[in-house]
Parts: sequence; C-alpha cells; structure tokens
Amino acid sequence: MTSPSGSTQTGLYTNLCSSSEAVSVWDLAPSDPRLVGPYRTRAVLGEGGMGRVLLATTTDGELAAVKLVRGAFAADDGAFRQRLHREALAARRVDSPHTARVIDADANAGVPWLAYQFHYGPTLLQALQAAGPLDENTVLHLAAGLATALRDIHTRNFIHRDLSASNVLLTTDGPIVIDFGVARPTDLPDDSPDTRIATVTQTGMIIGNPGFMSPEQAMGVSLLTPASDIFALATVLVLAATGHNPFQGNTSEQTRLNIMTKEPDLDRVPQRLRRLVEPCFTRDHTQRPDATTILNTIGPLPHLDRRWPPPIDQLTETQTAEVRRYTQPAPTAILPGPRDLNPTKIFPSSRAPESQPGTGSRAKRPRRWLIAAPAAAVLAAAGVLWMVLPSDHRGTGGASGAPTAQDPTPQADHVFANARQGDCFRNVGDMQHPDFRAADCAGGVFEAVRLFRNTTDRSVCDYVDRVEWRHSARNPDMAVCLVYRHSEGTAYNADQGDCVYGRSDDSAWSLERCRTGNYLVVARFEGESTARKCEEVPGHEQARYFTVAGQPELNVRLCLKRNGSGGR
Repeated sequence: MTSPSGSTQTGLYTNLCSSSEAVSVWDLAPSDPRLVGPYRTRAVLGEGGMGRVLLATTTDGELAAVKLVRGAFAADDGAFRQRLHREALAARRVDSPHTARVIDADANAGVPWLAYQFHYGPTLLQALQAAGPLDENTVLHLAAGLATALRDIHTRNFIHRDLSASNVLLTTDGPIVIDFGVARPTDLPDDSPDTRIATVTQTGMIIGNPGFMSPEQAMGVSLLTPASDIFALATVLVLAATGHNPFQGNTSEQTRLNIMTKEPDLDRVPQRLRRLVEPCFTRDHTQRPDATTILNTIGPLPHLDRRWPPPIDQLTETQTAEVRRYTQPAPTAILPGPRDLNPTKIFPSSRAPESQPGTGSRAKRPRRWLIAAPAAAVLAAAGVLWMVLPSDHRGTGGASGAPTAQDPTPQADHVFANARQGDCFRNVGDMQHPDFRAADCAGGVFEAVRLFRNTTDRSVCDYVDRVEWRHSARNPDMAVCLVYRHSEGTAYNADQGDCVYGRSDDSAWSLERCRTGNYLVVARFEGESTARKCEEVPGHEQARYFTVAGQPELNVRLCLKRNGSGGR
C-alpha cells in the first residue's frame, strides 16, 4: 500500500469530514531504515513535517511505534535531540494507565529515535472523522481518562503542552495520551537553557498545536503551568462532543487569535459537559481547576454498553488486520530466475515531476509554532531523502559531491552551489525570472534558511520554519528555502497574531513579544494592496505598508491594533 494522499496535515482546526483512510498502515519507502537500534521496522504508521513513525517489532516479536526525527532537523539543530531526550525522560517518569510508555530511545544516534509501546486504536481525530461527534456519556468517559492522564503527568512535574485530538488514542482499554515531544518539566527556572529550548525554539516560534493552545501558550508565555493543559483538555472535549473546535477560525492564525481574544463557542455542548468545561476556559490560569478537581466534578461515570461506537471499533479491527499483514511471516514464495526478470518492472523510468529548475515560488507562510500532525500512533520521525547543507557546510566535500580523478568537479551554473545556511543574495531579476547574486546581509536581500542538494523539488521547504520563498536550480541540483529581509525592519516578516512596534516617523519597525503599547497584527496582505484592505478588517486601527521597488510580489501590508493591557 502506498502512502495515502494527504497523510501529512498542517492543522487540526479544519472542519471534520469522513475519511476511508482514517487509520492506515503503508509500505516502508526505500529510504526508510530496516533496522532502528534493536527494532526491525515493518511498515509506516504516520508522518508529519518533522518526521515519520514506523511500525516495528522487537526480537521477542512485541510491537513498537518507533519515532524518528527527520534528518534535516537533527543534522544541524541540537535542540531537537534535546527535545527527544526530554520526551523519553517525561514518558518514562510518568506512570499512568492512560499515557503511552517509552520502551527505548537513542537521542544521540545518527538519526535520533524513540520507541513507544504500540497501542491499537485510532486517534480521536480519526475517530471523529469516521463516527462523528461522540454522545455525552462517552465523552464523560473520555474526560475521565484524559484527566487521569494529566493528573499523573502533572504529579510527576511535567506539562504535556500538546494535548490535542491527534495525540489521544482511543484503545480498547480507554483513551491513551501520546507524544511527549514538547513536554517540559514544571520545576525549571524561567531563564534556564532547557526552558528556552522547550518553549520557544526561535524568535516568535511557539511550540504547540494552534487549535488546542491555551491563551498564555498562544501568546508565547515562556513558563507555562499545568493549567495550560487543562485549557487544552476542555478544547478536546468540546471537539469530541460537537465535532467543532470552540475557537474555530478560517486559518491557523485566526484560530490562534480567537483563543487569545474570544470566548469559546459552547452552544452545542450538552449541559453536564458544559458545566465541566466552562471553568477550564477561564482566561486567568490561576482560576482553572486542576485535573484532580475535574475528576471529582465528573464523579461516578454512567454505564456504557460498549466503550466506543461501532465505527471506531471497526477502525481498530481494520488497523489490527493491517498490522498483522505486515508483521506475520510471509509464506514461502518461489522467486523468478534471472531470465524471468523484466528490468523495466524493476527499474521503472517514470518518476514524480520535480519543480522546474531556475524558478521560484512563494512558500507557505512560516509557522510560528510547531504543529503536531496526526498519525496512527505518535508523531514525527526521520528518513532523509535529500542531503541538507548545515551552517558550516560549503557543499564541496563529502561522499555526495567529492571530486575524484575520474570525476572532475563540473563548473557550477548558479550562485547557490557553494552557499551555506545564513548566506544572503540579492535578486537582480524579477520574481518570475529571478537572478540571484551573492550579497552582504543588509536590508533588501534574501537569506538562505535551508539548502537541499540533489533535488529541485521546492516542496522540501514546506516544513522548514521561517521560509517565505523557494527557489530551485540545476547543476548541481538544489532547492533553496529563502526569507526576505526588508530594509525597514523585521516587522515585515510578522504573521497575523504576532506583535510589532515602531513610531510613525520611524523607517524601521521590529517584530517583538506582545506587550502593552506595541501593536498586534490582525491581518497580513502580501503583494500590491491599497489602504482599503485594512479598512475592511475588524479591529484595525492603523497599517504599515512595506514595499520593494521593482518586485511588487514582495510588498506586505500589516493591519495593526494597539495592545491595551496584559501581554507576555
């Protein structure tokens, strides 16, 4: 089975729809490792922007979900290895019947990995896609299981920070909270290095799923409390009961903005469940109930004839059959002899189309948070399809491109051939036909955020943070992920929900942490636009327009609202 279309998702706040591929297991790709530590990999359980999760077996035949960090991240960012180490620590220290157990890990391996005990069952998101909203009694059982998990996590002085519909499995033994990838200890001082790694990995980038954040997490508060998980729990329960996120927006940025500024939509929530979740949505985190209080509020659970509705049980049965197909020994087969082999079937000539080299395109807006994408077990993993150029790599050495006497180094046809991460370039052409030249990293240039060799597929930039433009070139084949540095300040790169500051007479505006007196970006428009664009945005008070002479595609208009009180 090939990987199902759309298995990589960038948000969990879209409207739910039915899916015949809700829980799927598919074949290993040629680039997937066949051995990870002591584990024999069998199939793929899921994938996301940061990696891949593989179904594996131990030497005793036990099943495991092996999480691999994508090599592009682990190669030149030690923070990802530290996060994996912390995830293993958290999952091992928390002893709960409703959390997934880590059975092995190696954060220092060439491709860092972590193995979770395997649990059969769909994620809550997959279950809602297949069965629709759950009835009130089933949601109360779900609430009790998740509150128990949070009680046990918080008792061990950890905060999960990423409780969402994709990080809850509905197993035959009840709900299981998975993926401690962004968990952090609660007893770290605010200014410790581990706190900075755990909370904000780059300026303005907030860890978590925007559809399930607490207001303080969405604002980027560096030292969260267990109350942040309680807010996320309430969001998960409302979604389970109604099929609708109570802060639903048309975009991830709008959803995050709703969490910070609006009250949840609870109109369709059953009354008993509403009394349970309303206190959890209190904006003052000190006034939210803790997990033990929630369990006491739930009280005795109603009787259920079956734990989950039939469509969810069917998903588990389908998954069980798929896993069995990949893990049971295959029957002995008679292989064809050499004369029977058809080389055109072994080495097909067709290949997926790559991006047209020598061209550029605007990338997806850079993510200001790390989004946990749904998988059948835990999220994120590895498997490198392209060689990434780290910040100290000039692209001229190594096995992939080392010259030999028989293979003289060809003359490169473009300026990126010997470039490294952080180098800057000026475009002397237009954005349809770019002509990049090396330049100093002053204003009005493009900075190379990440460079990939041996591919011209610009989509590799989609999961690199801070990317705004993508470019590809031949000889040597490269895909380059770029961000534009405007001469009038870093506010140019702000997203909706970020904060900026500058005086009306200043030429430079900066991207800042939100605080009283600076400006919240309530909308961002790219390309040429008029002042009327911002006038149509509710809450807009003033605008800042960044222009680029000769390249109007780079123009950006920010619609701004002055921050009143509070902040981070």
